[in-house]
Amino acid sequence: MYRLVLALALVVTVAVGCEYPTEQWCDTQEIARECQVYDICSSIGLFGVEEVPPVHIALYYESLCPGCRSFIKGQLAEAVQEVSDIMTVDLVPYGNAKEEAAGNDTWKFTCQHGAPECLGNVIESCAISLLRDFEKYWPFLLCLESTRGSDFDKSAPQCAKEVGLADTDYADIKTCAEGSEGNAIEHQMALKTEVLDPPHKYTPWIVVNEKHTEFIQNMAQSNLVKYVCHIYTGTKPAACKKYEEQEVERCDRE
Repeated sequence: MYRLVLALALVVTVAVGCEYPTEQWCDTQEIARECQVYDICSSIGLFGVEEVPPVHIALYYESLCPGCRSFIKGQLAEAVQEVSDIMTVDLVPYGNAKEEAAGNDTWKFTCQHGAPECLGNVIESCAISLLRDFEKYWPFLLCLESTRGSDFDKSAPQCAKEVGLADTDYADIKTCAEGSEGNAIEHQMALKTEVLDPPHKYTPWIVVNEKHTEFIQNMAQSNLVKYVCHIYTGTKPAACKKYEEQEVERCDRE
């Protein structure tokens, strides 16, 4: 079958002047396209389905912002639980803070909700940087953002214990947050926030697939799962089925 298809394709493409011998036409997608037999090679199952990129959510927030906390423990937590297979998340804890150089590559941060928020921001930034894996640091950050109050010195070790972080992991996060490493990491969060285009005007500031508009913001804050399901172009998971458009029933005019 394979040889027959290629032999037939030869009649169609010989005038094109493909530089590759017939037996190599389906070796790669690039060669197949150059020799104008991509559709033929694909139709007989020689190429897998091209991977569809997941929906990318970037959240720019600050640790004590009420709206940020509500979004994280509500819409974002639900989306991570239901459609994490088709979504990636980038968390940037800085928000409406300000920074100024303090000499020797150090920075002084001033946060909208005071010094406790600056501490929360840097603890979360250190967790993201040190733990690296979203599945590992997400439960810790979700716990911090779901805890009432602003005493991160108390809530951080409690959350680390609740979500099962290793003692060494939390010790590293604490050391990071209290020292120059955390200061440098938070500076990187500031730089990420300051280059937003358009510049952020509030928090939480939600960017989806590298874009921010008021429409995107409103859709994400009202029903993030539904929005992710709507814009994902690949095969949708079961959680998306309840958001599939229903055919409208109507009676046609005779």
